[in-house]
Amino acid sequence: MPPELSYSAPFFLSVILVFAVALFCFARRQRPGAWYLTFTLVLGGLWAAFEGALYLGLGMDVNLAINYLQYLVVAPLTPMALFFALAVFGHDRWLKPARILLLYILAPTMVLLAWTDPWHHWVYPQRYFIDSGPVPMLGLSHGPLWWGIIGYQYLLLTLLAVVLVRQVVISARMGRAQALVILVALAVVWLLNAIYVTGHSPVPNMDIGPLAFILVALSMAWGFFRYNLLEVLPIAKTEIFYSLDLPILVVDANDRIVEINPMAEAMLDIAANRSAGRPLAEILGAHPGLADLSAESGRSEVCLSLAGRERFFEARISTLRRNQKEKLGRVIVLQELTALRESERLHGVLEMAGAVCHGLSQPVMAIEGYADLMAMNTSPDDPNYTLIQKIVVQAKKLSEMNQRLVRITRYETRPYMGGSIVDIAKSSSENSP
Repeated sequence: MPPELSYSAPFFLSVILVFAVALFCFARRQRPGAWYLTFTLVLGGLWAAFEGALYLGLGMDVNLAINYLQYLVVAPLTPMALFFALAVFGHDRWLKPARILLLYILAPTMVLLAWTDPWHHWVYPQRYFIDSGPVPMLGLSHGPLWWGIIGYQYLLLTLLAVVLVRQVVISARMGRAQALVILVALAVVWLLNAIYVTGHSPVPNMDIGPLAFILVALSMAWGFFRYNLLEVLPIAKTEIFYSLDLPILVVDANDRIVEINPMAEAMLDIAANRSAGRPLAEILGAHPGLADLSAESGRSEVCLSLAGRERFFEARISTLRRNQKEKLGRVIVLQELTALRESERLHGVLEMAGAVCHGLSQPVMAIEGYADLMAMNTSPDDPNYTLIQKIVVQAKKLSEMNQRLVRITRYETRPYMGGSIVDIAKSSSENSP
């Protein structure tokens, strides 16, 4: 076999395997994350193809042109892989158009800097041809812009690794296995590229990073057939979590917040991105009833002060366990009971009002009648006349109060000595909105 083919064949094998998996992904393009994975694999395959072409002995000028063309696929490759991980594991709320645009403004910037290198030489200060080995190779020294581009790529790879490691830690069996498959593929690509970047490639001046896509293709294929990668179930769970109208909080075994859905964010006025990893009691300091919930599974009622109003909730607590033994944390779901509790309160107030009205009606009528008789039979010159008039006024007030009790239709309170009492005037039907 010609030495050129021996050097290039592994890269072209990587292209074939990666493109085969890309076609498999394309057939599932309706699944969340499938488009991102398809483009990631296509870009990785093209990177391998360009790298393989460098060892076909095409001459220095052609190899230099191929090297510059590689930036077209390498620049967007890492952002695309990051988008895939965010989408497939349910973090696609982070994929805002502005963030995607920012990353892809940086990608063409890198390409532009690389393609203008013949004028400024900040990417490759020196270019030379190595023809002492079995295959002629392009030799390049690396300038400050090259290291800046590599640093940017490695920063995105670090973010991608953080997403995957977090997924491995918090996921159940299927989600953990899927994240591990991708994490292993990422680690191998990263490791082989780092070997080249640090100048320790087994073949001098050869970037062996694209060879890792052979393992990427195999691991992705294994992920599809063994762990249902891109299947709808893991994504559906996440979509349900974020779309439910019930406030939901997930905490770990140490009562640190793992996740909060948008409904809980809005209702409790807390931000999920600033709450993750922080103690539940610290984040919910304004809602002690919720922060002090039992650590065991079950149901309990809590009263929360929200927007200056008391609202009642049933807190349903479910314990999360690994293999039915190790406790991983809790899920807290809040179901509002305010309408029910206000209805119960109103029912109690109406029963009490009815009893009071029944008991007071005859005594109040008698007091009012006798007071009127006393007023009619007392001369204004009588020293008791003023007192009798006051009795008449107060008797009428008692009668009006009794009538208001009869007309109570809703539950309204007012402050009283540090607490609250029923506001009879506001609760009666004559003052209904």
